[in-house]
Amino acid sequence: MAWEETRPGQWQRPIGENEALIKCIGDAGKILGKDVWSISATATFVAQVEPKSLSRALRDGWKLLRFRHPSIATVADDGVLEYRVPSLVGLEQWADEIFVYVETGINLDDVIANLKPTRFATLYYLQESSSLVLYLSHWRTDGVGAFHLLNAFFNAVIESLKEETPWSTVG
Repeated sequence: MAWEETRPGQWQRPIGENEALIKCIGDAGKILGKDVWSISATATFVAQVEPKSLSRALRDGWKLLRFRHPSIATVADDGVLEYRVPSLVGLEQWADEIFVYVETGINLDDVIANLKPTRFATLYYLQESSSLVLYLSHWRTDGVGAFHLLNAFFNAVIESLKEETPWSTVG
């Protein structure tokens, strides 16, 4: 189904039948604080970049990914999927909410065991182990799609290390 701009910067489309079914099943666990049909994809990497610039590049890469793969910032409500193009301030607020920086003391298993439903796809960066956990509801993508998102994310990180993005000086 095609997306339609309903107001400047606000895009909507009806939720597809498959997405609706998967969302219905996943939402059944919300009463227990779980998304019972979610996807977690992990990656561990080696980077030869200063830790401070690496964490900034990871965050900037995540923000860039939002524009290349808007599904990570799309919300589903009442049979409609909606995406809003953010302002620079809105982009920072979104990143503050769903780019989770974990300095020490937590491993990948701990993060995955404690995942809670979120409005958007969420990325956890575990600095101590140079690891990531991408967490998203299954209605957004499938398991293979999650790995494609991780790959696209790493490409966005590399790009953000090479050049200054419009938001790299914000926040």
